[in-house]
Amino acid sequence: MTPERWEQVKSALHAAMQLEPEPRVAFLERLTGADAELRREVESLLTANEELRATFLSVPAAAAVILEDTPLRDPWIGRRLGPYEIVEEIGAGGMGEVYRAVRADEEYHQSVAIKLVRASQGSGFVLQRLRSERQILASLEHPNISRLLDGGTSAEGVPYLVMELIEGLPIQRYCAEADLDTHARLTLFVQVCSAVHYAHQRLVIHRDIKPGNILVTRQGVPKLLDFGIAKLLEPGEPALTGATASVVRLFTPAYASPEQLSGGPLTTATDIYSLGVVLLELLTGRAPTEAADRSAAVDRSAAVDRSTAARRPAAVGRAARQARGLPTDLRNIVQMATRPEPGRRYSSAEQLAADVSRYLRRLPVIARRDSLGYRMHRFVARHAAAVAVTGLLGVALLAAVAVSMTEAHIAQVQRARAERRFEAQRRLANSLMGEIYAAVRDLPGSTSARQLLVSRALAYLDDLSRDAAGDPALQIDLANAYALLGDAQGNPFYANLGQPAAALASYRRALAIRTDELTAAPGDVSRVRALAGSYNGIGAVLGALGNFRGALDNFRESATLLESVDAASQDPRVLDQLAGAYYYVATAAVRVADLDRAAVAIARASAVRDTIVAADPGVHRDVLTHSAGDHSTAALILSSRHRYAAALQEQRKAVAIMASLCADNPGNATLRTFLGVGMEYQGRIQQHAGQARDALASYRASRPIFADLLHADARNLYVRSYLTDDLERSAALEVDAGD
Repeated sequence: MTPERWEQVKSALHAAMQLEPEPRVAFLERLTGADAELRREVESLLTANEELRATFLSVPAAAAVILEDTPLRDPWIGRRLGPYEIVEEIGAGGMGEVYRAVRADEEYHQSVAIKLVRASQGSGFVLQRLRSERQILASLEHPNISRLLDGGTSAEGVPYLVMELIEGLPIQRYCAEADLDTHARLTLFVQVCSAVHYAHQRLVIHRDIKPGNILVTRQGVPKLLDFGIAKLLEPGEPALTGATASVVRLFTPAYASPEQLSGGPLTTATDIYSLGVVLLELLTGRAPTEAADRSAAVDRSAAVDRSTAARRPAAVGRAARQARGLPTDLRNIVQMATRPEPGRRYSSAEQLAADVSRYLRRLPVIARRDSLGYRMHRFVARHAAAVAVTGLLGVALLAAVAVSMTEAHIAQVQRARAERRFEAQRRLANSLMGEIYAAVRDLPGSTSARQLLVSRALAYLDDLSRDAAGDPALQIDLANAYALLGDAQGNPFYANLGQPAAALASYRRALAIRTDELTAAPGDVSRVRALAGSYNGIGAVLGALGNFRGALDNFRESATLLESVDAASQDPRVLDQLAGAYYYVATAAVRVADLDRAAVAIARASAVRDTIVAADPGVHRDVLTHSAGDHSTAALILSSRHRYAAALQEQRKAVAIMASLCADNPGNATLRTFLGVGMEYQGRIQQHAGQARDALASYRASRPIFADLLHADARNLYVRSYLTDDLERSAALEVDAGD
């Protein structure tokens, strides 16, 4: 039997064994369709299983031991899939098996997780979806999401996915074994919500969020697994019907939303429901109680019937009862996330996380119990006939209050319309700076587009700020948006619009808001990081304007704030930002000729970043980019002390890092700019060292990089200034050489 055929048999057998004999027959007919051979194979295994159970007590103990000690060998162990060799099975589920694999082509050492997809007769469809969606999923780069590295198909046509291998425990087990308190559990949950919201912004829905798909590493970092894989396998084409559709439709009933069980349309609200169930389990320590839905195991492999969907309200009711022992606000948060109607849940994972964060900060949450009006509406829907009779008796009373009710309704509609308009404007402002601007920032030729986005976002922000008082969540949104606006307007460390005065104003607005927010919740790590970022932005712009003392003071404020965060947490984001603050202190100290302070600061930056890379060799490219900046600044300090050989050694490390990043990301204009700047700095050091020929070679290497970037975007003043300087320095060297 081929591995592909074995996957089909095993998948069908696994689902059939969970059904009683009577519904099992109909299930097998629907599942196997015209594949009579598959059905015979499954039925023979079911018969053998029943016979084994019937004769178990008559089998000698020694024979039972022999049977248990001689399992069937998994045909995938030892197989090669691309450059990877499968070592062992480490998990299994409704979607397929997961194996640990190692790189076997001797290019470099790497352990990965390979998921073999049970595609059954739908292999062609799955492969088509894999090809079209793989790049989208591979672009999900978030510290709390396990990355999709590759995918393909075996020689037998079995689709597979190569994933980042995560060593950790399921989140509920991690919390139990570490004996985490409620605050720590909620903090982990907020990070999971951040990962879900990040993917939702990129139009990817998970569809199978459960504790088993959330692993927490030894460092206490939650990682969401299988993000988007269910999306790859969800049938979307009308032609996909019958057995194929039944095999590829997968989810876990205990954590599935009502619309999943009823076969309704799936949206981001589907993941919100599953997050609510996971939150309930983290808080109560008990898994969802859905014993009545055991027969819904057929849902993992076949279309869901309406009887299963009809049972779902009972499960929702049990979840509500399970939450009764929680504090009121937490109970309301869980119940809002798990409401049966998708439109009445939280509007986003970010909003759910914000409500949990408000609870942690002892602020009012937006989740409330269902109102009397809503409960009356539901009662009327269930008892329409009885209410109609009773309504006739109250006609006279209703007539007396009709005028006042109408006026109240009009006022309510107008208020709701205003609130919707305000929320839409808020989302648009956040989207302009938080999503759209980030998407175009690194693209060549994007200066005009960035200018337009900045002007539009500024208008929305100024309008929103007039109504922000008393709304903590809106204040945070405004501060984040103003900080991004400052980056775009004039942060010299990024491609910017050359508007330093405007950037300074935006950063100071963000600073004022964030100072108040941190005062309201001292010790909140996210607020500490945000405030430190504002000081860094102000320092960067002051340095660009020549106020190096002012820049140094702001960078030192940032470093002091970040040093106050508990270092034992080892959060790589906090560590990277702390290293960045030391880096900024070093750059400003050089400009005020305080080389001793600069040397100490850059050594601290390098040490912190080395800790991050040692903990995670596959660290995000931003950390590597920052590490290149550390080496370049160390080179600047050494060069200022006329230690040119050591300076060149540091600068070449910086150039090597950026060249590698550019090779992996050829379309990223920001990384290309950093590579050109690094080559030009290398030329300056060589020029100071009297190595004129080598300096010319470095300038000539950087020049086409700047020229290409400027050709794509003639308004990029940052690149234009470096290209001008490059040409002037090269000309001076040519004159000195007599050319």
